Amino acid sequence: MKQLGKDNPNIGKGIEKILKEPDQLIGTLLVGNNMVNIAATAVGTAIAISVFGKEGILIATVCMTLLLLIFGEITPKTYAAYNASKFSLVAIYPVRFFIVLFHPIVWVISRISHFLLLIIGQKGKSRWSPITEEEIETLIEVGEEEGAFEPRKGRMLAGIFDLTDLTVEDLMVPVNDIVSIEVSMGLDEIERVITENEFSRYPVYEKDINNILGYIHVKDFFKGKNRPDLSIKNIIRQPLFIPETKVVYVQLLDFQKERAHMAFVVDEYGNIRGIVTMEDIIEEITGEIYDESDLIKSPYMLQKDGSILIESDIKVRDVNRLLTISLPEEDNPTLGALISKEMGRIPEQGEELTIDRYRIKVCTVENRSIGKVRIKKEEIEISENED
Repeated sequence: MKQLGKDNPNIGKGIEKILKEPDQLIGTLLVGNNMVNIAATAVGTAIAISVFGKEGILIATVCMTLLLLIFGEITPKTYAAYNASKFSLVAIYPVRFFIVLFHPIVWVISRISHFLLLIIGQKGKSRWSPITEEEIETLIEVGEEEGAFEPRKGRMLAGIFDLTDLTVEDLMVPVNDIVSIEVSMGLDEIERVITENEFSRYPVYEKDINNILGYIHVKDFFKGKNRPDLSIKNIIRQPLFIPETKVVYVQLLDFQKERAHMAFVVDEYGNIRGIVTMEDIIEEITGEIYDESDLIKSPYMLQKDGSILIESDIKVRDVNRLLTISLPEEDNPTLGALISKEMGRIPEQGEELTIDRYRIKVCTVENRSIGKVRIKKEEIEISENED
């Protein structure tokens, strides 16, 4: 409808005006449809009786039913459904004429109809319900399935809606995986950390990771590196602390508002849980973003038997998106956490378990931490009972 209005502004406005009064439109169509059907049936019956006598009533009933169904209902309505935009460009003129012509009749019928609805407890006029977020998401899924747009675009559109359902805890880099700098480190040691990891920002703490002073940007470091009076404390940027329950969409807006790119995620006790960046949020929509210095490698390896070899520290949500599977995501930040939760303990190397028809084998365990795992979808065995 919106697209039709852009292509044909005058016609689009006319159709939009008609659709704003659905009772009037539906009433006009029903009155016109029934008048034509009844008139055609009456004429057909009269002709059949004059030719075949009493048997003409049965003949007229059968023939007119078939004719009306084929030429008055199924064929024109199917054509209009398949060519809605094209058909509406032509139909708007006669429809608008008959809306004016039948207005008195439709008005009386509508008042009677509304009165009867009030009697049975239906209050107010019916209106088209506004489109919901769930319906838009369904349209995205259908559009992707039918090839209206590429799967990648579908995933990006779906990712936008996910931002309101996720918290920063779902996206954050856990505190154990953070590459950080202790404020007492020498400049040479800091430079070594930067060159080995090649991030653009590094958290700075004093003695304990929970005592965050802020973060440094590598451009600030290298800009003042050759200055003899350079102190790491002089280039520390103000930290931004956020609760782990904060909705990702809200955090994205705050990043834009504060012109910030990194935030420290804390729990209810003020302990550092991890960090989340603007890039983490954008990647939730677009997928992984690499720069020219990144070594691009697949997060999983396809095995000859059809199974997938993957690291356990990957998020369950990412596993589902990468492999198009449906492992349970709720309360399971990573694949390793899901496995440990299902087994009730830290598994040993070689142990296997089944989760929602997916066979998972723990391939490596080191320092009580799961390493690589193998995932394979189990085949459904159909057994036939023989007599």
